[in-house]
Amino acid sequence: MEKDNLIAIEMKKSERPEEEKSSDRARLRTLTKSSFDGVWSYDGETHPEHVCGYEIGYFVELDRENCSYVVQAFKAGELVSEYGGNFGL
Repeated sequence: MEKDNLIAIEMKKSERPEEEKSSDRARLRTLTKSSFDGVWSYDGETHPEHVCGYEIGYFVELDRENCSYVVQAFKAGELVSEYGGNFGL
């Protein structure tokens, strides 16, 4: 079966408000679920109210001051891994 929704990515700078970052993480949880509420309303003409079914979602947070990053991976509506590192400029 071919799938259209493979990956969703949200990215924020570390200095952004935590509310924005939390909202992006919640969006990734929803996007990676198999359905939003267990009900599909797709009739071939009307788009569903919520887009779901992405294979994996990534939240990337960049800290420019410390040249570091954190990546969180979401699958099936859950946080499944987190890793980070440094980058040079």
